Amino acid sequence: MTVTDEQVARYDELFGGKNYSTFEEYEAALNAMEDPDKAAFYTIFINDVITGFTNGFLRYENLDGSQDIISLLERYLKKVDDSFAEAFLAFLKGQHKRCIDYLTKSNTLNGGKTSTETDFLYGILGPFKNAFPGFYSAIRKSCDNLPTDELARLLCEQMDAFYATEDPDQMAEAIYPILQKYPDSVVANLLLGYTHYEAKRWGSAIACFEKIEEKTTNSLFWDDEIWFFKAWSYGKLREHQNAIKCYEKVLELYPDSENTLNNMGYEYYLMKQYSKAIRIFKRCLDEDRDVKYAANNYVRALLAAGKNTEAKAFVAEGKYKITPEMQRRVKAVGKDKIVEPIVDEDAVDGSYNAEDRPTRKNADQFSSEKLLEDELSLRIDAGFPVFGKQLKIYRRHGEYGRQYIIPVGRLDLLAEDNNGDLYIIELKKDCGYDDPYDQTAAYLDWFEKNHRKKSQKIYGIICLNGPSKSLVEKVRNDERIQLFNYSISYDEVK
Repeated sequence: MTVTDEQVARYDELFGGKNYSTFEEYEAALNAMEDPDKAAFYTIFINDVITGFTNGFLRYENLDGSQDIISLLERYLKKVDDSFAEAFLAFLKGQHKRCIDYLTKSNTLNGGKTSTETDFLYGILGPFKNAFPGFYSAIRKSCDNLPTDELARLLCEQMDAFYATEDPDQMAEAIYPILQKYPDSVVANLLLGYTHYEAKRWGSAIACFEKIEEKTTNSLFWDDEIWFFKAWSYGKLREHQNAIKCYEKVLELYPDSENTLNNMGYEYYLMKQYSKAIRIFKRCLDEDRDVKYAANNYVRALLAAGKNTEAKAFVAEGKYKITPEMQRRVKAVGKDKIVEPIVDEDAVDGSYNAEDRPTRKNADQFSSEKLLEDELSLRIDAGFPVFGKQLKIYRRHGEYGRQYIIPVGRLDLLAEDNNGDLYIIELKKDCGYDDPYDQTAAYLDWFEKNHRKKSQKIYGIICLNGPSKSLVEKVRNDERIQLFNYSISYDEVK
């Protein structure tokens, strides 16, 4: 049924301050009340239950815990006619055709309004996620008979491909066509941002999440979770102050967020602001939160601040589990010796380890462009010159230069030098592909028309193994583009 803003406001006024421990208590309170808006209140309650059950993850691995929701929905649907709730109940029961039929009916009853991306996020993607094979194709087919905008239709077209795999590269490939046409799509940036996050592509993840900062997103992940993803990504890029700001935002939205306070303390520790770190870790222990990491981090920060006596006393109490390695470090220090700050993977829920970089010479090929892109990005991020230039990955708010999307295609890398000049870098593992010259030239043409400042220069770089004669000739005739032949090898040391 349709619920008005006034009914939602009344519901919040009546029930917002109540703390019921179970669905049944909440339901009993609704059953006992006499109010003309009772049916609307049931609908709001059911939607809140479904949101609580479905938010916070990208795909269903199983439907554990759904039996209570099924029983609740069955009782609710005896009181209220609600096609969406019927569809979700059918989904939980594995009744696929019934689910689609009720969703189509729900959309038909949408007051004749055109369904938008927001409707897709809240009514389809959020609750149903990966649902079952062919789910989104069936939804897309129903759009032909319903008023639906182009973005919502495009999302439906791509979601089966997105959910058909768990490989992040293939998942990203399903999202790129959406962003080429709709670069500000909330759903596409949310999905791509989380895909990059899971694949540890921190800069790309941040750029996607930045694009949706000011937009409503709480129908797949909670808003505080998205800020946590950003904070963690900033931490991995060693941008500690940005990470702290994001962790503060998480705590503002959800004060009890797991691991957030500890991770914020660790960012202060990495910045060598030990007094702040110590206070935060002590707060974690006092509030009995994030203890698994906070206890060891408290010792770590005390040692770094030269408070070795306090560290020894804390460990000797035996109240918290301290790792054997940390106990060894505490035992080894003297009273006044300041211990070199310790950074390791036990500090937070993850690792800060650097990447190894092998040396290279002679000829061989990468097995994919992705590996070549990773290698070049690592070198650029580490400050190594590439292609005879000192470059950095292009980065602005909501933009990051890996797999950079423009209306005419997708750049492998977009970099810039210290003068602000741009470099479009096209990577191929060998010459057996569509002409990379035409591709790079098209990107250059677009940038020169749409993305160029007055004094800014824009160049193209093509990098592959074994360039053809025709490619060499084309590049020689275009002063905007340089061509590089890469090589790798594995040489036995004798």
